[in-house]
Amino acid sequence: MSNVLKELHQEHRKTARLLDLLERQVERLESCSAAELTQLRQLIRYFGFYRERVHHKKEDIVFAYLQRRCPASMELIHNLQAEHSLLNDLMARFATLLDRIGSGTLVDQQIIQVEVKEFVTVSRAHMTREELNLFRLAADQLSEQDWLQISREISCKVDTVKLQELAKEGGQLYQDIVAFDSLFGTESDGLLH
Repeated sequence: MSNVLKELHQEHRKTARLLDLLERQVERLESCSAAELTQLRQLIRYFGFYRERVHHKKEDIVFAYLQRRCPASMELIHNLQAEHSLLNDLMARFATLLDRIGSGTLVDQQIIQVEVKEFVTVSRAHMTREELNLFRLAADQLSEQDWLQISREISCKVDTVKLQELAKEGGQLYQDIVAFDSLFGTESDGLLH
């Protein structure tokens, strides 16, 4: 397996743990403090930035190479990229709900639960499809030279400066993820290994 695919797989595992954290925090949202609400906003901001500006950019580069090597993958790639847009929309809807709560508007807990469940379910199914279908196909179809070029493109196109800024802001979020991992371990990440 290429280093790029290993990174993408690890990012999926981390995302699965973040989804676990999101589910856990939303269960407690009714008695949520301002700090916890801020934490949820950080989590959504991280999802939004990291998925769109880092993870999905990496995948798009891999998928472009895969389409050239295996044109039959085009429909599957197109469907998964459409899911990227759907995930962004679902995340934006949840962020709007959090903003409403933050401004003091009462929001039905059931609506929040439904929004989060849909986001989490679609996210997990999407990652599994990528892992089972496209990552395996990419591992089989792309050459070592392709992977070297992909790595170079990723290093040029991924917004690492903004990612570092986000990482600094997300210190508490990171601590929560580490604490969550120590409570529940890393084996149950919702992904196939």
